[in-house]
Amino acid sequence: MITIGDWLFEPRSRRLIAGQEERRLSPKAGAVLEALAESAGHLWSRDELLERVWPGVTVGEEVLTHAIAELRRILGDNFRDPRYIETVHKSGYRLKFPAHHAPMTDAADRRPGADGGLSHYLVYLEACDLF
Repeated sequence: MITIGDWLFEPRSRRLIAGQEERRLSPKAGAVLEALAESAGHLWSRDELLERVWPGVTVGEEVLTHAIAELRRILGDNFRDPRYIETVHKSGYRLKFPAHHAPMTDAADRRPGADGGLSHYLVYLEACDLF
């Protein structure tokens, strides 16, 4: 799990979770968010993201534009006043909010009630993916 602001992102299932709210990303939007979260603050050029998410495939830049628009819509972000994804004119995109990997192995996280049941829910999501 990756923490991005108020959201938890599970790359394998492409789920974004904030409180009781859960949203699922398309495969490509999930891959774009995973790349951005991998090195928050790093400016990814459009070409770098296209090569990372669509390797060896010739696609137009509109597929990346569409994926970024999906991410902004789901995160409740605004390109004019971005909280999560910043567009740097003629350069690319970067994740403004620091992303943190949330370990699932800490025994304190498994204590009943320690996180309001979130760790149990995350284990449930991982089990669903395995099933």
